[in-house]
Amino acid sequence: MSLIHLPHDASADDVVRCLDAEGYCIIDNAISEELVDAINDQMQPYIGATDDGANNALGKQTRRSGAIIARSPAAHPVIMHPAVVGAAQKYLGRNASKIQLHLTQVISIGPGNKEQFLHRDEGCWEWFDHFPLEFQTQISTIWALDDFIDANGATRLIPGSHKHTKIPTDFDLADTVAAEMKKGSVLIYSGKTIHGGGPNKTDTWRRALNVDYCIGWLRQEENQYLVVPPELAKKLPEDMQRLIGYDFGAAALGYVREFEDPIVSLYPERKGNGKIFMELLEKASAYSENAKGVFDFVSKQ
Repeated sequence: MSLIHLPHDASADDVVRCLDAEGYCIIDNAISEELVDAINDQMQPYIGATDDGANNALGKQTRRSGAIIARSPAAHPVIMHPAVVGAAQKYLGRNASKIQLHLTQVISIGPGNKEQFLHRDEGCWEWFDHFPLEFQTQISTIWALDDFIDANGATRLIPGSHKHTKIPTDFDLADTVAAEMKKGSVLIYSGKTIHGGGPNKTDTWRRALNVDYCIGWLRQEENQYLVVPPELAKKLPEDMQRLIGYDFGAAALGYVREFEDPIVSLYPERKGNGKIFMELLEKASAYSENAKGVFDFVSKQ
């Protein structure tokens, strides 16, 4: 079975259409090999110092190296890739007023590593399996830092599995398809899509940059407030500051001081946007009858 491949200039709308239909897509050559090489060079000292996984769930020959924003400036434009972030905003924005960066890590799968257990990424929230099918919580990305082939542990997935609630571990490797792609390409998939890393049957390591996004009112898997020091966060562009968490999670979540925009914690001399509650409440009214009731009531006063 061949998977869906989009050209390098695919739009956010193209990605969302694929996520709706099949739960995934691959954008070929989404970033240059030179940018990939820069990320690999910056992350190599940290990968070398990362311990292998302690069990087969994490991968006994797998290394997961995080804190990418602090460790790899070259990865910043990848994390903020417009087609990916735009797709996350459109896809997750159907049932949430804000999105946020969920995690960043380089996953390095070593020779002899066995296949990863099949799973849905939204299982990170305490393995909660009662999110409605139509309620989207997360989209994930796997950026190929090396060529992805079946033999070296390319991510494997089950197309269309975002449309049912069957238990992932009831499937096996034969039910999956390898997401083969060239270095610099990216696999984008729903948090509901069943997938897992494949076995590495080669004698070389296979590296990937894993960047995930989730709705604003769920806890992030990687704690961005701790892995991105405030002095670094203050130097980032504002859209990136907001994406890592210096923003409201919803109309009444995440404020600081006197119900102010969380970004003022980086700039104490600033005042927050006093209209933000109503702006987010109005946005939530598109998918929440409760929010619409409050917005209509307050607007009439």
